Amino acid sequence: DRQPVEPRYLTKLSDTVTYRAVRMSHVLGDGDDIVLGVRLPGGHELTAVVFIDQHMGGAVKDAFIVPVPIGKVVGDFVRETDGQGFSFDDIDLADARAWIDGGITLGSMFYPPLESETWPASRLLVQWLTAGLPEGGTGYVRPEWPPQDRNHLAQRFFASPHGVRLDNDDHRGLLESLLWYAIDYGSGDPMRWSAQRVEILFADWLPRKVMAPFGYLALAPELARAFIRFAHDEVGISPELTAETLDAVIAQVPGYLRAIDSSSAGFSDSDWHDWELQSVADAVGGKEELDRLDTQPLPDEEFDWSDIPEDIA
Repeated sequence: DRQPVEPRYLTKLSDTVTYRAVRMSHVLGDGDDIVLGVRLPGGHELTAVVFIDQHMGGAVKDAFIVPVPIGKVVGDFVRETDGQGFSFDDIDLADARAWIDGGITLGSMFYPPLESETWPASRLLVQWLTAGLPEGGTGYVRPEWPPQDRNHLAQRFFASPHGVRLDNDDHRGLLESLLWYAIDYGSGDPMRWSAQRVEILFADWLPRKVMAPFGYLALAPELARAFIRFAHDEVGISPELTAETLDAVIAQVPGYLRAIDSSSAGFSDSDWHDWELQSVADAVGGKEELDRLDTQPLPDEEFDWSDIPEDIA
């Protein structure tokens, strides 16, 4: 005796098909948009645009839905961004699911939560669309830069016309910090620098993560500008985008110098030495343990499984 469901399309929602996925990316790697083309029962189409922020490790930061076909949405994006360094590539539907689902999971761990006018309001709809996609895809793969590759990159830079005049102990130490930030944070690519990446480095990361005297940290802007020129030349970034990034470094200098001046006020070279020595001692268990260290490797020891329950083992 049940009455017909109104509107009737609700009974056919399971026939919805996500039939195309496009990755919109930028040459400097700040983030990616995964664009999904969806066909509803009856032929109506919609497009989901999901933004993945690489500066947040690949978390989904925003998403919105438009009631037009994906071909029109992508076409409009192509025309509006012509000449700005964007690329558009069709990707496998399973890969699109991996990008989006992984980004939503990561974003759910942020506090305070990531919010915009359309996020997380559109999250359940996006998750419903990806739930119908194949599993087993590959999401964002961070570039691999093992220690030997980092060292080789530093050697190339200091041997280049961009870095040869900066080849000294202080600049080499600072470059290690810049590569630490570029490789272990954000997109993981040390060769692609944007204005947004530069802002994070100088407004927050460097003053907060590297404790050193003012005179040492003050060398960072000049070194960063030289390394950005070198890196962008190597991977073929356009002069216009490189100029924008270099201008961003200059714009950050006043605030950066104020930040490192206040954080290192009264912090002498002797204080720096004592702090560094204490940090190493803390890492190995104390001053006495540090004094007893030698260059002999610790012996291998057989792992003791006796106190570990079988289900955990």
